[in-house]
Order: sequence, then structure tokens, then C-alpha cells
Amino acid sequence: MRKILTVASLLSILAISINAQVTTYRMSGAVASVGGDLGSTVQVGQTYEADFVFDESLALFNNFGSFALYKSTLTEIRITTGSGVLTWSAATPASNDPNNGFAVHNNNSGRDAIIFSTGPGYLVGPALNSLNVSTLVFTLQDSTQTAFSNASIPTFLSPASFPLKLLDLNFGNQFPSEQIKFNLSTIERNPMPVPEPSTYALLAGAVALLGVGIRRPRAA
Repeated sequence: MRKILTVASLLSILAISINAQVTTYRMSGAVASVGGDLGSTVQVGQTYEADFVFDESLALFNNFGSFALYKSTLTEIRITTGSGVLTWSAATPASNDPNNGFAVHNNNSGRDAIIFSTGPGYLVGPALNSLNVSTLVFTLQDSTQTAFSNASIPTFLSPASFPLKLLDLNFGNQFPSEQIKFNLSTIERNPMPVPEPSTYALLAGAVALLGVGIRRPRAA
């Protein structure tokens, strides 16, 4: 009986590890334009995903009523190219820099907006045509001021709610010739996670142990 309980506990812990996740906004679509100084590695029309991850219990910097600042625990953007996936990422710096986070604006300066950004020096990833990545800024804006009813973290985002979308990945000195711009097709909140191969192996081992624990009492 102890063996069965032990394996059951292992399966319970494993299920938690598979399903546990902090809140994620995933934006996806296609590359809209590539600056002329960035070479040909990234092409217009290639797909991308951008993840903005945060812990809601720790995310708030400041709330000014009409807008609030939140911090990301991870930012990552992936572009699928003809030769593979290019990935740039940044964890929240120790100083909790508000430039590495997002802002929600509600009826602020004549707009509703949400702005995801990663400040200079925090993104890490491949260089394009010898230019290193510098910043990422995704701005979704609605001048009719109907996208949000307050400045709290939204539970639902739709591309259709924001007529103006400025989604930029900047390199070098952030000139237009050193930018990748994106369009926006979908926004997902907490997309289904894909377990790592090691997780599958652990699950298979736990199931095998459970089978052993069940068979042994029957043999006795």
C-alpha cells in the first residue's frame, strides 16, 4: 500500500508541474517588414510568436488610476525562418526596471492602450547582419477608449479591439532600417503548455512504477 500511495503522490506532483504556469500573453502573426540593414535571415511573411509572462501576485509596479505599470517575469519572441527558429528573450532584471514590463492605459490621454516593452540591454539573442537586438515594443491602442474599463490586468485581449497596432523588434540604434515590424493575428492568454521531452519521460516512469505497485499485491 505504501508503494501505491508513493507513486500516486508522484503522479499528483507531476500533474501539478505540467499544469502549473504563471500568466502568459502570447501574440502571433507574421513579419510585416524587415529593415534594410538587417540582412535576409528574416523575411516578410514568416511567422512569429511573442510571449509576455508575469506573476499577477508580483506584477504591479505602480497604479496611477488612469494607467498602471506591471513587470514581466519573462519576455520571449520567436521568429520561424527558413533555416530554423530565432529566439530572443529577457528575464526581469534584478532592479525591476519598469521598462521591462507592460502598461495598461484606461481613458488616458484620449486612448485605451496596452504596451509591452523590454528595455535596452535586456534582450539576448542572435545578431542580424552583425546588429545586436536592443529593444522590443508592442503597442496596442484604441482611440475610442472602449477596450478597457479600468487599468487592471485584462483577462481578455482581442486584436480587433485595437485599430492601431505597433509591434517592433529593434536592433542597433533603433533606426527604421534596423527594425522588424509585425502584424497581429491572435492573442492568447495562458496558451496550453507543451511538456518538455524530460517531462514525458518522467510521466512514463511514474506510470511504470504505478503498474509495479499495483501488480505486486496481486501476485502476493
